[in-house]
Amino acid sequence: QLNSIFQILASCAVVVSLVYLALQTRQAARNQQAQMHAMRLQSVREDVRRLSDPDFQPVYRAGMAADADLTPDAATQFMLMAYSLMISFQEQFHQFQEGMISARRWEPSKHALRRQLTFPGFRAAFATYRLDLDPTFVALVVQLLAELKTSPVIQSTYVQWKQHADEERAAIAALA
Repeated sequence: QLNSIFQILASCAVVVSLVYLALQTRQAARNQQAQMHAMRLQSVREDVRRLSDPDFQPVYRAGMAADADLTPDAATQFMLMAYSLMISFQEQFHQFQEGMISARRWEPSKHALRRQLTFPGFRAAFATYRLDLDPTFVALVVQLLAELKTSPVIQSTYVQWKQHADEERAAIAALA
């Protein structure tokens, strides 16, 4: 009978160990996801910092517009930035596909990619680097491009901001 008690205690110890291990694994997975989200956010911040550099802004705007007057150096600067953005979007897409980020986190990135694809210079950069990108990501971009042909035009963020700012000023003036 003492043997039975020891077997029951041993079984209970195994169950407690398994529960503890499951909790530890779950916590480790959450910590890893938090680190990944922090790194993703840092990458976005770095992109925004580079894109908002006053010296790069004219190059970026001209590149996005596919300005034929871009110098070879300026075109190279733009192309490298566009490639960097594509790789970033591609990585986020793969993280979404692999279940590392949720649809809630992927959809805003997908919308940002769609917005970039409304610009002829970004589309030209995609066409240039297409063979350097993963085929599943290329398929997504091709799908987004097809959707853009049949959807309303997405205005530039500047145009949208200007409209919202005008509305805000009008609302303030109406209160006065």
